[in-house]
Amino acid sequence: LLAIMKGASGTDIDVLNNKISVALDWHDAAKDAGATAPDSEGLDGAGAALDGVDESQGSVEAAMARTDAFWGEQTTFRLTSGEDRGVDFVGTGGADLFDASLTQNPTAGGVSNTLSSGDVLNGVGGTDTLDATLVPEFMGGLGIMPLDVQPTTSNIENIEIEAR
Repeated sequence: LLAIMKGASGTDIDVLNNKISVALDWHDAAKDAGATAPDSEGLDGAGAALDGVDESQGSVEAAMARTDAFWGEQTTFRLTSGEDRGVDFVGTGGADLFDASLTQNPTAGGVSNTLSSGDVLNGVGGTDTLDATLVPEFMGGLGIMPLDVQPTTSNIENIEIEAR
């Protein structure tokens, strides 16, 4: 590898330097997203980060934009006590958090779940997390009843549930 690098000249050295820059950018973004173990989610896309990188600065900028879109900043999606679905609950290419914390229930007093069977959540890319706290719900004259909570989820790799 060192002999090949030492033998690079002309545009070859530019391509090599650009690929090193893109690879380091990918490494830093993966590390910032918590993908540090060899079997971490998303690392299989590392080679694709170099696709199309040539001697031009534009190819480097395009590759780094793809890396940013893949890992991205964490976006938090806060669920409501209603039905959460549609474009407002479709993640990004980054490591998104779907926050299903409890919420105040003004009708019944006390708290209500924000994760429900009517929710449709899609993490899209990155390593996404659904973090939910669940309690039995108050059901009118029936009192407190345990409820099955069965949201539809896709592309959410980590699910953390606290049942109270």
